[in-house]
Amino acid sequence: MSTRTPAERTRDEELVERALLGKLLPPHDLRRHTKVVGVTHNNEDGTSRQDAIWRMTQFDFVDLVRDPHDAYSADAIEVIATIPAPPTRCGQPGPAQRIQIGHLDAELAADMAPRLDAGEKWKAIATRVGGKISRGVSLMLFRLANPVPPPRVDDGPHVGWLHCLKCEKSWLPRSLKRPKVCPRCNNPGWDKGPKRARAKCAPTTVTSPVKAC
Repeated sequence: MSTRTPAERTRDEELVERALLGKLLPPHDLRRHTKVVGVTHNNEDGTSRQDAIWRMTQFDFVDLVRDPHDAYSADAIEVIATIPAPPTRCGQPGPAQRIQIGHLDAELAADMAPRLDAGEKWKAIATRVGGKISRGVSLMLFRLANPVPPPRVDDGPHVGWLHCLKCEKSWLPRSLKRPKVCPRCNNPGWDKGPKRARAKCAPTTVTSPVKAC
């Protein structure tokens, strides 16, 4: 159980918010702070929300998806994270998985649902991921002022967030040089467009020589 007081929690959120201002986020005109609820439940497809959260890091982006057919509330909003899959047997990074890690709380969802239904573009970023026994996720929701495609870079200097087009990882680089690989999937072509599907590794068949009678 958290030992932080409400005042300390508010102070920490304000510090994180100041760190995210400037060029770290796309243009936005409205923000909300919240904590994801339902993080200890499993999803209907059997995936574990806790397992997915353990593979998340601070400042990962997540998606907000409306679920008007939810059994408990017509205002339900799912929080979906993009999680990298284990490497394939060929050694290539596996396809990223979109896994639900919880919902927005009912009070915030009642305010956000009409906005999303009206076409407002909202995104969210994890401002805190942690916990001793079960892990939780704190979010900063922001409304896009002018939706833009994911940033791409060339070999020249760059600033702000980078986005891997292979595993959907977004991160803030520590230098002005183009990263050689994605920090999550280690793919050197992280900023390249999609290519045709690679041929799957064909199983190796070993045949024994047949002796002449």
